[in-house]
Amino acid sequence: MTYFVTFRLADSIPQATLDLWVRERDDWLYRHPEPRDVRARREYYRLFVERFQKWLDAGYGDCVLGQPAVRKIVTTALGYFETTRYLLREWVVMPNSRTRDRHADSRTRALGYHPFLEIIHRQPDQSAVGRTEKLWQKEPFDHIVRGPDQLQRIEQYIHDNPRGLPEDRYALHCLHEKTRTP
Repeated sequence: MTYFVTFRLADSIPQATLDLWVRERDDWLYRHPEPRDVRARREYYRLFVERFQKWLDAGYGDCVLGQPAVRKIVTTALGYFETTRYLLREWVVMPNSRTRDRHADSRTRALGYHPFLEIIHRQPDQSAVGRTEKLWQKEPFDHIVRGPDQLQRIEQYIHDNPRGLPEDRYALHCLHEKTRTP
């Protein structure tokens, strides 16, 4: 099974804002059960995905991923179980809103039987990057890739995500291009 996963830094969105978003999203999903038509999917995207991205782009929090040494720790952690528990296909570790940090995105295929949460929780802890407070959000965003069209869109998203950033601000690995790491 192939997954798309985004790890978000814990301080990239204020907790009260995130809690409100989750309540509103859960309520919307309850009121709009599957199957959803095109209009409902567009509404969901506008109300929840676009709004979430705008909050991420607001630049809350510290800039730990702006430090090349921290990016290196994160990229090393991403590859820790490569070929034994998963195949890490494409990934990017980058700042948000071109100046602040947000996340790491990856496309991963699980190998054999390894519980997905066990795989994705192999993240560098806060002590590894010199922090005493929580570094990552409690739950990453994960999505099962359901078809070749969706897979292509996700690969393109990962590839395009750092566009416009100076090369020293991100680490990128794409299957069809030269890897750019710190």
